Amino acid sequence: MSAPTASRTARPLRAVAPPGADGPDDGADAPRRRRPPTSVCLAAALVLAVTAAAVGRSVLAPRTDPGPSRGGAGAGLANNPPTDPLAALRTRAAARPDDATGWQALAAADVARANATGDPALYDSARSAIARARALAPDDVRTLVAAAVVALGVHDFTAAGVDAERAVAADPFDADALAAAVDAAVETGEYDRAAERLQTLLDLRPGAPALARASYLQELHGDLTAARATMARAEAATATAAERSSLSTYAGDVALAAGDVTAAGASYDRALALDPQRVTAALGRARVQLAQGDLAGARATAQAVLDRSPLPAAAALVADLADVAGDAATAASARQLVAANTQLVAAAGVTVDLEAAIDAADHGDPAAAVTLARRAHDTRRTVFTADALGWSLTRSGRADEALAFVDESLRLGTASASLHLHAAAAYAAAGRRADATTQLGAALALSPWPAFHLRPEAARLAADLGVTLPTAWRS
Repeated sequence: MSAPTASRTARPLRAVAPPGADGPDDGADAPRRRRPPTSVCLAAALVLAVTAAAVGRSVLAPRTDPGPSRGGAGAGLANNPPTDPLAALRTRAAARPDDATGWQALAAADVARANATGDPALYDSARSAIARARALAPDDVRTLVAAAVVALGVHDFTAAGVDAERAVAADPFDADALAAAVDAAVETGEYDRAAERLQTLLDLRPGAPALARASYLQELHGDLTAARATMARAEAATATAAERSSLSTYAGDVALAAGDVTAAGASYDRALALDPQRVTAALGRARVQLAQGDLAGARATAQAVLDRSPLPAAAALVADLADVAGDAATAASARQLVAANTQLVAAAGVTVDLEAAIDAADHGDPAAAVTLARRAHDTRRTVFTADALGWSLTRSGRADEALAFVDESLRLGTASASLHLHAAAAYAAAGRRADATTQLGAALALSPWPAFHLRPEAARLAADLGVTLPTAWRS
């Protein structure tokens, strides 16, 4: 099987931050256009949902990349608000069952809360709410955008793209529709389309949602310096504590990928100060603690997340940290929870083929990983699904078959240590030692902390290829 061809870089953005992008409001030069009447609570819910979808991080927060999916939408709720916004939306929808805007807002808010807390049961509520909205106002732009947000949350990115593009067709100047279209295009590997939609969004409304998405595209194309600068602008432009918590988490992710452990820790602390229940920020904080040499603290932080959340990523991090500590019993128990929690999330309607494939390739059944990864790649031709398939084939002893997908995974130049390490392993197994050495060098130039569980693989490859391991990569 040959990999689809693609340019190394997607269509460049003309401008990441047009004049007026330093605050949460539209830029002074942004085009003025009619916006359909929208209730305040609906607008707030959609802004929260599409702001955090901006960076394509997965609801499962996978350990091995900067995020196949940072694609599920959703920001959390501010710490100790005077009232629970989600409860208020439920009350409103129950009191006004024929008002489509209430159901639209509730669907987006359910996804936002699910992604912030890791509670997959909220997706059922989101699906019910969007079904009511579709019944009442099937062609309304707000219904289409909310439906796209729900589809993004459960990783049905094809469906998200259909609804988002319908919304853009109905109103080409709707910023929320454009934001959802960017997310869907990124998560289906349509990077040129994503760049086009993002440029329109930047021209129209150069605030936090557009800047956060621009940061992720820069990260995907390997420019971590620009990604960090743009995410800092996005964080500064947020209008609410909830948005800031979400974007502070992503700022931490980019800083950690760049190896700036101090800045990453500060970002996660900001996120947790605003929303102590934000699970992805807490998991990031655990990685920072490990990087700082506090293994006991990292284990305690990760275990506390697992105790309250069924996220597979929490169980996986507990297992990986137990491996570092030499605690085989805890690692085995946690890996059983990875499987159980993955089933729980899948039962809630979230597509988990990509994440499950990586986990199976790392720790389980490589043959099953190939099946899962191929299914993910068939529906999402992203650099991460290509990576998952290449890695699964390599782990199954089929490195020659993996090479086309390895090349596909590297096509954007994404600055991901895991992608480069997987590529190095495939090239080495296929006898392409020069390519393996190049890819291992690219991996070792990056931070190990987003994928520290791969340090033993890095050590094995370094010994085989005669490469010196940097201190941070020594497990």
